[in-house]
Amino acid sequence: GARAMGGRSMLVRHCPTVTRAAMRRVAVAGVPILLIGMLAAPCVVVVATRAPDEVAIVNLIRHGEKISGLKVRMTADGEHRAQYLANCMAGPGRSRAMPLGAPVKVVASRVEEGRSCRPRDTVAPLAERLGLELDLECGKLDAACFARKVQELPANGTMVAAWQHSEIPALVQAMQVEALPADFLVWPVACSGWEPAYIFDNPGSSCYDLLWQVALTRPPGARRWRASSIRALSEGFAGSPHGLCMQDLAPEAPRLV
Repeated sequence: GARAMGGRSMLVRHCPTVTRAAMRRVAVAGVPILLIGMLAAPCVVVVATRAPDEVAIVNLIRHGEKISGLKVRMTADGEHRAQYLANCMAGPGRSRAMPLGAPVKVVASRVEEGRSCRPRDTVAPLAERLGLELDLECGKLDAACFARKVQELPANGTMVAAWQHSEIPALVQAMQVEALPADFLVWPVACSGWEPAYIFDNPGSSCYDLLWQVALTRPPGARRWRASSIRALSEGFAGSPHGLCMQDLAPEAPRLV
C-alpha cells in the first residue's frame, strides 16, 4: 500500500522472505526500486522517495551608472538601465537571470539624508511595474537585516536587490553561501558589457552590468532557506531603455512538457 512520511512517499508490496542473492536494485523513471526475483510471482518494493526541495532566487545588482559630479543620483544612462531592468525582469517569460519568472520582492538599501538614492532609483521602476512596494528597510551596511529579508521569500519566489557595489559581497556573506568562491568576496573593478566612455574616467569600479545570483533551497515544509550556490550573470544592457533583453536576461524558449 502507499504510505506518506513527512515529504516522503513509499509504495510497499509485501513479499515472502527471500535470500539477498535474489535481490537487485534498479531504477524506474528515476525512482530506485528493489526487484525481488526467483519467485513464482514478481514482487516489487518501491523504496522511500522524497519530494524535491523548494527553491528561490536572490538577484543582487549594482545601482545604475554615476559620475563624480552627481553625488546622489544616477546619470541618464543609469536611469535608462533602470527602465531596461523593469522591462526585462517584470515580464512573464523566463531567462537565465529570472528562471522562476518575475520577482515577488524588490529591495534596495535605505536612502539616508544627503546620501545616494541610486539603489532605490535603479529598481523603483521594476517595483512600480509589478505593483510591489519597494522595500527600503535595510541600511547600506546592515547585511544582517538583508539576510532576514531573504528568509521571508516564499517558495519559487525571486528577490531583486539593488545596492552599493562595495557592500554587495557583505550581503552574500550574510546569506552564508556554501563553499563561497573567492571571486565573490569583492566586487570586480571591471567586467564585460557596454558602458559609456565617461565611466572609465571615474575612480573605482566600472562594472555595472554584473548580476550575482544566489540559489536558495530547503526541504519541503522547512522554514529556513539555505544559500546553496552563487553564479555571476550579465544584465545585457546596451544603452537603450527600450532595447532588447540581452545576455542573461534574454528570453528563453518555453519548455515543452
